[in-house]
Amino acid sequence: MHQLRTALASRPVIEQAKGVQMAAHGVDADRAFKMLVERSQRENVKLYDVAHGFFTTINQA
Repeated sequence: MHQLRTALASRPVIEQAKGVQMAAHGVDADRAFKMLVERSQRENVKLYDVAHGFFTTINQA
């Protein structure tokens, strides 16, 4: 049950990060998601943390 709650809570953040990728790079939703996954794997961090990082970076600017 905890995993389901975590997944449901992280989904909006990931979807918003996908939107940022789509706008910034002019790609479709599938490519934007793939870009997030690739970064997650490259940096060895959870997908949620990659997505959340977009918004903490924006807020610090």
